[in-house]
Amino acid sequence: YPGHAEGRAARARALVRLGDWQAAANDLTAAIAASPRPRPEYFIERARALAAGGEARVSEAVRGLDEGIERLGPLVTLQLVAIELELTRRSYDAALARVDRLAAGSPRKEPWLLRRGQILEQAGRFPEARLAYSTALASLRTLPESRRGTPAAQELAERARAGFERVALAGGSRAAAGQMSPIRTGD
Repeated sequence: YPGHAEGRAARARALVRLGDWQAAANDLTAAIAASPRPRPEYFIERARALAAGGEARVSEAVRGLDEGIERLGPLVTLQLVAIELELTRRSYDAALARVDRLAAGSPRKEPWLLRRGQILEQAGRFPEARLAYSTALASLRTLPESRRGTPAAQELAERARAGFERVALAGGSRAAAGQMSPIRTGD
């Protein structure tokens, strides 16, 4: 049954294990085409199979994820993989644009501000990264005490503080770090 979506996806998974990335990507494309509403995993698995085929295929993998986003809506899972792939090809601005779109649709901005800081840090844009980390910490500080004290919020704050300190050192700007010190949240 060549038009059976789940069958094609199952064969694609076997082909991935065998290292036949292109055949796996082809089967996942067929699974997507055979599905009236394809599963997000099909797009993700196809993107990973394409990306495993080498740097030249990463752009195609990102386009495939964008196809999934167009068909299924702005699913966070698809966007996260797209961000990961954008970073592998050093398309920092494209990754940042995706993070900004996710933040715009999210009630809590802090995780996205942290991710923005990480991407800017990876890009070597230390002053912008410091600002993103500092903004994440400031936003966490506005949370009610009951939410600020949760393990998730504390971990987020710690990661933002660590990022802030890293970029302050990496940017060779201890003076700037002193001028723009991270905000503590519930310590």
